[in-house]
Amino acid sequence: GISAGTNWHKDIEKAWTPDNTASSVPRLNRLDQYSNRQSDRFMVKSNYLSLQNITFGYSFPRKVLNNIGMSGLRLYFVADNVALFSKRKGLDPRQGYASSGNDSYSSMRTISGGVTLTF
Repeated sequence: GISAGTNWHKDIEKAWTPDNTASSVPRLNRLDQYSNRQSDRFMVKSNYLSLQNITFGYSFPRKVLNNIGMSGLRLYFVADNVALFSKRKGLDPRQGYASSGNDSYSSMRTISGGVTLTF
């Protein structure tokens, strides 16, 4: 790009030229920073499917536990921010683009589990 620390995407190699008029990539003009201002070229669908939480727990029956001297046994597993399915690449489609900057990260995936014993 024209400013230090900026660059173009590799699609620029397919930019419109008089010899390449069938391209959907606008003509290259490094001085025109607004050449794509009214273009829908960069609009993409933000459809997504997000699997936010999985919780699984099992409490063993008291009949089974009485034989080993316990009154309760529970196993559990919890996973948060498990998966995001989206064809869109780049920013997280769950974030608002108008109000968030490029410095926002997606929520962290966490996985935990445990055992509760009662004697």
